[in-house]
Amino acid sequence: MIYPSHNYDLPLLRLDLLYFGKKKIWVFLDFQPLFRDEAYIAKYIQHLESLRDKYHDLSQNL
Repeated sequence: MIYPSHNYDLPLLRLDLLYFGKKKIWVFLDFQPLFRDEAYIAKYIQHLESLRDKYHDLSQNL
């Protein structure tokens, strides 16, 4: 987890790298918003929707 400075209201960033021998490496990238209000989501999260849509097969429907 990468925690932003308390001076900022940035989302938390989580990166996971899983290694399963010589043939499988999984990388997970996850943003966790600090707040759920519409203004916060519009500021930080909505910009990522185009990336999610571009790689739809790689994303989960949560």
